[in-house]
Amino acid sequence: MGDGSWVGVDLHARSAVAGVLDAASGELWTERVPAASEPLVVWLSGLPQPVRVAYEAGPTGFALARACARAGIECLVAAPGRIPRAPAERVKTDRRDAERLARLLRLGELTAVRVPSELEEQARDLVRAREDVRGDLMRARHRLSKLLLRHELLWQRSAWTREHDRWLRGLRFAGPFAICFDESYGAVLQAKARRDSLDRAIATLAAAPPYADAVGRLCCLRGVSTLTALALTVELGDWTRFEPAGLGAFLGLVPSERSSGEQRRQGRITKTGNGHARRLLVEAAWHQRRPLRPSLALAARRNGQPAAVRAQAEAVARRLHRRWWTSSSAARDARSSPSRSRASSPATAGSWRRCRKPAPAGRGRGERAGDHTRGATRGPTTSNPTGRCSTLESGSAPDRTPGHAVPTRAYQSDRRVDDSRRALPAQGKGPHRRAFLARPLTDTHSISVGARGQLLHGPAVAVRVGEEHEGAPGKLLHVADFDSPPNERGVRRFDV
Repeated sequence: MGDGSWVGVDLHARSAVAGVLDAASGELWTERVPAASEPLVVWLSGLPQPVRVAYEAGPTGFALARACARAGIECLVAAPGRIPRAPAERVKTDRRDAERLARLLRLGELTAVRVPSELEEQARDLVRAREDVRGDLMRARHRLSKLLLRHELLWQRSAWTREHDRWLRGLRFAGPFAICFDESYGAVLQAKARRDSLDRAIATLAAAPPYADAVGRLCCLRGVSTLTALALTVELGDWTRFEPAGLGAFLGLVPSERSSGEQRRQGRITKTGNGHARRLLVEAAWHQRRPLRPSLALAARRNGQPAAVRAQAEAVARRLHRRWWTSSSAARDARSSPSRSRASSPATAGSWRRCRKPAPAGRGRGERAGDHTRGATRGPTTSNPTGRCSTLESGSAPDRTPGHAVPTRAYQSDRRVDDSRRALPAQGKGPHRRAFLARPLTDTHSISVGARGQLLHGPAVAVRVGEEHEGAPGKLLHVADFDSPPNERGVRRFDV
């Protein structure tokens, strides 16, 4: 074994316990030590050299790590969430925590946290103070709006605008309610003034070295302003320590996973790491859903940056917008497809699920004895001796739509309606004047339309329903592929 000492410190605001592992003898012992940095460094200097120290990152900050660095003592600030703990350990004390840190430090099982410089920590405190004020302003606004709502005072237009502020200043009350309103409205004004003051300080800090270059490059991206750029810079610190695929895992933006053997289960994102930086990135990602348009604010932020940086930012914006629409379309397909239906499974592709028991002769499906229910067919139905519904390829109208208990009226229309000029589902009351967006008609896909004409499959082709096809009323009239990109509302235009 090597020489020296391995020290684990369980550090608190007013007390500290140190666990010392002697490398020469292998003896492990604990002792109460001063909590202040300077006296603790003096105590560490009296141990057998060299000394390696570890303590958990927490509210005590990085003062001890900086003091150890000035004294030439190797110090590691451990990530608390990465410290191994046995599930059977049910006793936790300061002495046990210090001993565990010393053992894990000797084994090299601790994950280190990057120690920022004093300037970086001050800038981080500034942007975190602005984040706290943002939360205070949001809560103050909620309290004021709910106070007025309890007295039936509701602003009908966009809230927290200049017009809304003039309306609030014009309200006059009497009695105790006037005091409550003045206090709530004053809290909103005070929080807003604090936020504006911090915004000015952040803008000043972002324009000065060493943050001006990194902030200027980040501001070329859509959805990233000065506040977001500076916050990401000071929260992440050194960008070069991350691989492109490792930054998402560091911020908790990768899916969780519980896999064993041949089974692989992925869940929601892990949400580990820096929550402030993760929130800023998610907020910036929402700006990518809109199509790219010329923006005066974005052009002003890109002004003065190198041409390569501007071109890269433009390419990133296009790629993220394309990725957004690809992901959202896939999610809509997954939500709208009848995944529990046998008709949508590969084993039963091309055929419907079993129909319900046929109605007695002389009574239409959806009808009861002696009355007519809403949505019933116009005539009696014939039973299917095979016990299975019809298919689209058979040329006859199916008895039911997959995933629905009641057949849709779009397949039962006997009137011819011209829907050639419609690009979206009609808003009228008639069940036949529809134009749908549905999935491609292949051997493994089918079209499913709700009872009121709503689409139950993702957009891929244009389908018109309501005319005769191969002698069967209500079949598909035309299917046309199209590759036109969606507009700003996600609507695909096509010609049929």
